Amino acid sequence: MRYLTALLAIFLISGCTSYSNLEIGEGFDEENESIFVLGIAPSNFKVFLPNGSVKDGEFWRSELASGLGVLAEDGYIVSKAKHDDTIAITGVNQIDGNSSWFGDTYSACNGERSLVFSVPKGKVIYISDVTFKVNQSSLSIQYEDNIERARKYLMKKHPELAEKLEEWDFEFMPIRKSCPQNTVPIYI
Repeated sequence: MRYLTALLAIFLISGCTSYSNLEIGEGFDEENESIFVLGIAPSNFKVFLPNGSVKDGEFWRSELASGLGVLAEDGYIVSKAKHDDTIAITGVNQIDGNSSWFGDTYSACNGERSLVFSVPKGKVIYISDVTFKVNQSSLSIQYEDNIERARKYLMKKHPELAEKLEEWDFEFMPIRKSCPQNTVPIYI
C-alpha cells in the first residue's frame, strides 16, 4: 500500500505545472518550451500563474496546476513554459515584509477578467509590466508595455535572451473558478 501511495504521489507531482524564475545561465528546450517575461511591481506581490485552457471565451484552470505563486526578482518574472500552455494571472498575494508566504490574497474568480496568454514554441516573449496597488480592501491593476525596460533587465540577468525578446499578445478573459475563502476578488 505504501508503494502504491508513493507511486501515486510521484505521478501527481510530475503532472503538476509550476512556474519559477529562471536561474542565471539556464537554457530552455526550443522545440518544446518558451521563456516568458512579466514585469511585476511592487516586489512584494506573489503572482499565481496556473496553466489551463480556454473554453467558450473563458479561462479554466487545469486541475493539475500548482497552487504556488512566483515572486518577481528585481521586478521581473522570467520563466520557462511548455509551448501550447495557456497561462493566466488568477491571483496575487501581497506578502508581509516578514514572510514570503503570508499576506492579503486577491483573486480573479467567478468570471472576473484577468490577463491570459498562450505560449508559442521556441521564443522569448514579453507579456507586460503589471503594477498592483491596494486601495483599502480592493486592488487596482495597471498594465504597461515597456519591452525596452524588460530587455535591459535581461541584459543584466540573462544576456543570452535579451536580443531574442519579442512582444507577445495577451487577452483579458473571464476566469472560471470559485473564489477561495478569505480572498478579495480582483476587478479589472
